Amino acid sequence: SPPTRNRAEGLIAWVATLPEYRRRGAAAAAVRALLAIADERGIPTVTLNAQVHAQALYERLGFVPYGDRFTVRGIPHQ
Repeated sequence: SPPTRNRAEGLIAWVATLPEYRRRGAAAAAVRALLAIADERGIPTVTLNAQVHAQALYERLGFVPYGDRFTVRGIPHQ
């Protein structure tokens, strides 16, 4: 469901890894840890703005694309 201010919600922003750690599970591990913290705190909804090229990573972690694409500093996001 779409984000709203009427319920508890978490936000993950600016997930980044150094080039030498990419494709080794570092970003997925970081996001899983943040999702576990949200679960522990009873936060039922967590949203993020993903760079389109990394969207598949977030989909594998259970996120669902929502809303229109937009550009931040020349990089497409959703």
